[in-house]
Amino acid sequence: DTPRPDEKAHRMPKLLFGLLILVGAIGVAGGGIGVVLGPVTGAAPQQISPSTSSEYRFLSGVWFSLGCVLWWSLRQPVARRAVTRIVVICGIAGGVGRLVSLLIDGWPGPFIVALVVELVVLPALLWWHSRRWALPPRDPENSRR
Repeated sequence: DTPRPDEKAHRMPKLLFGLLILVGAIGVAGGGIGVVLGPVTGAAPQQISPSTSSEYRFLSGVWFSLGCVLWWSLRQPVARRAVTRIVVICGIAGGVGRLVSLLIDGWPGPFIVALVVELVVLPALLWWHSRRWALPPRDPENSRR
């Protein structure tokens, strides 16, 4: 996966690249910890049903995977720019789910930080990334129907 010569001229700004690496690290670390330890995020131990634990660990695995895919996409940022955006959009969608939970179930405690990252930071990164590299226009003759 070495960068192609045309990509060298289109390198990602270092700050954007660093922030996306950090977002990937949060997904990999948080997801990995969640898979191994399960739902142990509260200060006091809680009784969690096996199905809730299973769902938590499943979603942790998804976050872990999304972090890995984000890192992979950054190895060729121009060629894989759509993949980068899809991963970021998945993070934003998770934030929407967290916002619904806040509105229905109440204040999420320290998870409010994650909510801000998902609904403020990720959309800003998505906008910045989209401004840096626009996707090529679709060719109506070669597009699938």
